[in-house]
Amino acid sequence: MAVCGNSPIRTMSGRLFLMCIILLYCCVLPQGILGQDKVYDFDEEEAAGSFVGNVARDLNLEEIIAPGIFNSLRYRKYNIVVNLRDINDNAPKFNQTTVTLKIPESVTVGKKYSVPGAFDDDRGPGNSIQSYSFQPPRSTFSVQYFQVSPKTGELSAKVVLTSGSYVIIVEAVDQGSPERVNQTEVVVSVMDTDNNPPVITVDPLSPGSDSARIKEDAKINALVAHVTVFDPDSGQNGAVKCYSQSAFFDLYELEDNNYKVVVAQGLDREVTDLYRVTLFCEDSGSPRLNATQVFDVIVEDVNDNAPRFQDDDVTIEVQEGNAIDDVAMVILASDLDSGDNAKIYFTLLEDSDGFFRVPINSNTLVCAKELDRETQDVHVITVLAKDAGKSAQSTTATVTVSVSDVNDNEPRFFKSKYRFSVMEGLDAGSVVGAVSATDRDLGDGGKVRFSLPSWSQAYGKFRMLDNGTLTTATRLDRESEHEFTFRVEAADRGSPSLTSQVEVKVEVKDTNDNNPIFLFPSPSNSSVTLVLPVDNSKSLMRIQVTDADQAENGEVHFSLLPGNASLLFFLDTVTGELFASRDLEAGDEGVYNLSITATDRGVPPLSTTRNLLLTVMVNPVSSPVSSTDSNAMIALGLVCGTMFLAAIIVLVVCFLRRRDRNRKLRYLDNKGKNSAPRVLDAAALPHEYDVHKEANNNNIVLSTPGGEAGLGAYSKYSVPKLSVGYPNGSAGMEDLPDKHNSLLPACLFCICGGSCAGKDFSLTLCGRKRLKSDTSVVLEVE
Repeated sequence: MAVCGNSPIRTMSGRLFLMCIILLYCCVLPQGILGQDKVYDFDEEEAAGSFVGNVARDLNLEEIIAPGIFNSLRYRKYNIVVNLRDINDNAPKFNQTTVTLKIPESVTVGKKYSVPGAFDDDRGPGNSIQSYSFQPPRSTFSVQYFQVSPKTGELSAKVVLTSGSYVIIVEAVDQGSPERVNQTEVVVSVMDTDNNPPVITVDPLSPGSDSARIKEDAKINALVAHVTVFDPDSGQNGAVKCYSQSAFFDLYELEDNNYKVVVAQGLDREVTDLYRVTLFCEDSGSPRLNATQVFDVIVEDVNDNAPRFQDDDVTIEVQEGNAIDDVAMVILASDLDSGDNAKIYFTLLEDSDGFFRVPINSNTLVCAKELDRETQDVHVITVLAKDAGKSAQSTTATVTVSVSDVNDNEPRFFKSKYRFSVMEGLDAGSVVGAVSATDRDLGDGGKVRFSLPSWSQAYGKFRMLDNGTLTTATRLDRESEHEFTFRVEAADRGSPSLTSQVEVKVEVKDTNDNNPIFLFPSPSNSSVTLVLPVDNSKSLMRIQVTDADQAENGEVHFSLLPGNASLLFFLDTVTGELFASRDLEAGDEGVYNLSITATDRGVPPLSTTRNLLLTVMVNPVSSPVSSTDSNAMIALGLVCGTMFLAAIIVLVVCFLRRRDRNRKLRYLDNKGKNSAPRVLDAAALPHEYDVHKEANNNNIVLSTPGGEAGLGAYSKYSVPKLSVGYPNGSAGMEDLPDKHNSLLPACLFCICGGSCAGKDFSLTLCGRKRLKSDTSVVLEVE
């Protein structure tokens, strides 16, 4: 409240109050009164009527001026000062509520950028702007990249920036009480000037762990992890494609460079409990930049495995007269699972009338009662192993407890004879069976051990364990020996030891360990010749096979593999007989290769394949040849070979005779009495000549037409040699040298063979040739 004289004056502002004070100073107070000034401090924005101070009391005024005598009094002037104190009633203000700032991607770290600052209407000390800062949490991400000057509000980069947009909230705070703040939004646009590789961030969805976790029974496409890919570049530089390089996990794109890692194949923790997954991302820039990220996936166990006993059929020996809770055996079992799924608890399903038990949380089999060999010598117990997992898994094992006794009776076998069977081919140590004997003695005398005597035929083939278990000592072969009969000895451990024997017969059962063997066709006999025609209703042959195995393992059926004859022939699958699919006739000749497979009926079946070469040919005498008569085929081959050889000889002889006939005919040319005769070839005679026979000698004289001799019928016999000389047997005629001798051509001279008009073996000129006049040809006939 302000005081003006005695009347209250209401003011609405500080100025009106000051005017009232000035009026009081000038007019109301006496001019001659002297006193000290009074100062009042008053907060601004106080409501009208608010108390400022008591002037009369503060100035020690003894008289209060009545309102009615205002103008009749002398006044004294006092100096009263009222100071208006500023209050923090204004928040800082920014000129812009949103500011956009563009900077290049390659900006230097620490370079400052101005942001339009804020102002504050308050003037009092402490009410003005004190500092600038980022507003959390909206600017938490940006704080990693930028910093703001607390005094000036300037922005600067803390790290090397990548292209993109960043939103920062900048706050201005004054010093008043309470503090007043205001904010502006700064959008920093980092322009893409460089190509940057993608940045891969993997969220394994496992709080507090860098590895993803997935159950081993997870289904295909089950979610494993979330992947975010960030590439600050724009355009093709920022277009990113990502792939998983693990065969067991796929990467599926969601949106906005978000991916999910899912299960691609079935998982099995017992096989692999940790996978290292590599993610590969590549942009489409030039050059292409890529990045990889590796993270681990831990496969968590589910209870998918039952416990397993080390031996699910155990025979142990416990001496009678035992104490309660004596340990009979330690039960050994394991579980492939982990954690609670692998914790195993043991109980008894069959405790042999309460003689045995398994303590809680124990893996030992203990005696619950005292054992008496004479009452019961063998106890059979069924042990249950059960894990502690959810949906517990369990399994059982059988424990046979043999109670030992003292030695006062020889062991007695439970059976007079034992018969066992064992599959052939089992490894040495395979269990064949077990024999057991009873001995009513006590202590060591009641402990029976079994053995094979060294003189037994089974010694070396079988091994008898002390507990009566018969095992193989070597691999057995049924095809070598299918049954063993021998004696097993039981001896107690008393002194002296008592023994008894029992006959054991072991039958070796067959396994399919032998392939069928072809007897026909065989490597030395694999071809058959068939002579057309072939009747398709008749068996051509029988395939012969043997198999050393027994029963179904030795039963063989046949099949014909596809080939060049698979449509022309078929095979009876049971008997192995081969038939033609149709009647074979002319045109079916050829060589056919049949691939025949013999397969037994064992499990798994064994088979052998053999090729059979079928030769189908035409019989020259049109008589069918039995394909199985090998001797007939051999005879036929010899006949054909002989005929072929004879034909060759005939052809050679004919060739030689024809060559003799084709030798040149030579003659003497005597054109004058005084001239010497010339040797000429008959082929050089230019004209045809007649022939006549000279009566005085054996020479044949060829002369011009009109000669004495005529031509008659002749047979085609060649004249082998030729002598050339002078006509009429003149003294100068002689045989020519060998180089002038020659065989006559077949068409020039012939010897008549007894049908030439009564003239036997007469020489004639073939083809009516005419020789040149005054030429003599001397022929020597042999």
